[in-house]
Amino acid sequence: MVQWAMKGMSLRDEDQAREILWPRGLVCNWGRAARGIPVDKISERLTPESIRTHVDGFSTIDPLTKKKFFEESPYISLSSGTVERDSVNRANHIYTARRTAMQFGSRFGESDTAYIFTCWVLVAPRMAAEIYGVAEEVRNLTVYPSYSDFADQGEIAAKLHIPANQIERCEKWVRKAPREAYEPAWVVKNEGRFIPPERLSSVRDLL
Repeated sequence: MVQWAMKGMSLRDEDQAREILWPRGLVCNWGRAARGIPVDKISERLTPESIRTHVDGFSTIDPLTKKKFFEESPYISLSSGTVERDSVNRANHIYTARRTAMQFGSRFGESDTAYIFTCWVLVAPRMAAEIYGVAEEVRNLTVYPSYSDFADQGEIAAKLHIPANQIERCEKWVRKAPREAYEPAWVVKNEGRFIPPERLSSVRDLL
């Protein structure tokens, strides 16, 4: 299954954003820390236990690295949006992908600038933690039924690296003062390099 997703990031400047758009792509924290992904270590890093830690124990100490898990996580957190069912009020609440991406891109309002990347990934129909060619649909309760405090983030967890040719565009959002709303400053499309997912089948859009 192909799934559209968004990634919100707080970056140094526009040049760093453009480098992600082409040629670097989105790289996991582990790959950035190691200045490349250690291929011989992938199997010990991508496990059912590590994906659960990535989701619900992001700041816990990783026994492999002896550091906080997020510092060298092999996963890339994306959002595709999700729906929360409110049985008391008989209503569904939609949490959009852009909402979550903006929260992380702005560091939850601490930064006046946020960058949002729109990309697509292949999603496994069931848990496939050890297979790095597919992302994990953490938001799907039939695949990940355990309770999570972060369910409203609508997370899709990609693994290791998202190639630049799967990133459609980058948006820069800014605000002029802490209490003002963020506004779009520019959009840069990955013209001539982006490969649309329609070359594959079963494409699902964002919420």
